[in-house]
Amino acid sequence: MKQIYIFLLTILTAFGANAQKDVYLKIDHLLNGQPFAFSATGTNNLGNQFKVNRLQYYISEVNIIHDGGMVTPAATEYFLVDGQAGLNAMLGNFNITTIEGVQLGIGVEDPANHSDPSAYPVGHPLYPQMPSMHWGWQAGYRFVAMEGTSGNGFSQIFEFHALGDVNYHMFTINTAGSAMGNDLIIELEANMEMALKNIDVSAGTINHGEAGDAAKLLVNYNQAVIKSADGNNSVSINENIDMNEVVFYPNPSNGHIALKANTQIKESLTFEVKDITGKTIDVQSSNLDFNFETSGIYFISIYSDRNYVGTKKVVITD
Repeated sequence: MKQIYIFLLTILTAFGANAQKDVYLKIDHLLNGQPFAFSATGTNNLGNQFKVNRLQYYISEVNIIHDGGMVTPAATEYFLVDGQAGLNAMLGNFNITTIEGVQLGIGVEDPANHSDPSAYPVGHPLYPQMPSMHWGWQAGYRFVAMEGTSGNGFSQIFEFHALGDVNYHMFTINTAGSAMGNDLIIELEANMEMALKNIDVSAGTINHGEAGDAAKLLVNYNQAVIKSADGNNSVSINENIDMNEVVFYPNPSNGHIALKANTQIKESLTFEVKDITGKTIDVQSSNLDFNFETSGIYFISIYSDRNYVGTKKVVITD
């Protein structure tokens, strides 16, 4: 009997291990349907020809949507994507069967956007970069840095350094991904001519900040640049709820966090709290105060009338 028990235990353990899968996020960069390359000629929807010689952008708060609408945050918080290389990064090892979509933000969310780059270890995406991706403590990180030449004979210079908390938004891309062995791969495409959609660069332009064409560039990233490899465009998380109006404070906190939002929004929301491993530790609706006994990083997924709205990260300190 003991031998049978050990045999069954071994089988069940192996089965559980096989349920775990490495999940990867892959983003291929394209320019007018061809593989992106620096100094290659692109054309936007206004007919402006341009060449890109610098392209970097941040991706934050990646959440995997899977298995009937479940939401699991990636183990890695931030990615700095280079134009020439694209992205092929492991999101973590999870008990996931079917990919249904991915949620992410372009840029760095508050409060991390106003953190000290030197506080991060060497090699971390938010550590000081060369060329710099940090604008300063008050303004925060450059969400997207895109530079190049345009105009007659490509003699004009354009520069977009797009940033600002007001321009940080989450969006969802529906995709089934693909399987490779025991790995699951979320395959996206970034069409870089769409970054300059409705932006006139024929005479060159320099726009650094959170307004004007820099803000328009970020809107394009959120709505038009990135889509799934199987053709699905990005969609807003929930057009009826502005995630900037849903605030958990204080954050960071020593254990107690409250929700700050208007009364109408509060009445419609349900919350699911997960730790850094993706384990659900709390689900609540009526209670808008959250108490954490252990320090660490937590993710609060927000639902409105059972529809997924977005996810906020909170940090609990000792």
